[in-house]
Amino acid sequence: MTPDKRLDQLEPVIGEFAAQLDLHTAQLRRVNTGIATLIETTSHQSDDINFLLRGQADQREQIAKLVAGQAALEAGQAKLEAGQAAINERLDGFGHTLTAILNAVQKPSGN
Repeated sequence: MTPDKRLDQLEPVIGEFAAQLDLHTAQLRRVNTGIATLIETTSHQSDDINFLLRGQADQREQIAKLVAGQAALEAGQAKLEAGQAAINERLDGFGHTLTAILNAVQKPSGN
């Protein structure tokens, strides 16, 4: 076989190999672009998740403050109710005393 015939036989094989190489290179570029997009999307999602977690922690702190405030209000309400009950008892006693005084004043004197 002559060198020209060998070249003629190798030329289509090399051409096919080059075409396959170009195809694989294009596929690798698409895969690389897809991976870059996934990395960027994942980074954005990670930032969003961190933002939400910080917000959740802030809300938990606010809820804890509200619960503590509610407990303080309930304790204050209990004190007010106890004070009101004491005032009512005093007023009842004052009412009885006033009624007794008025009855004594209104009684006709026996003179």
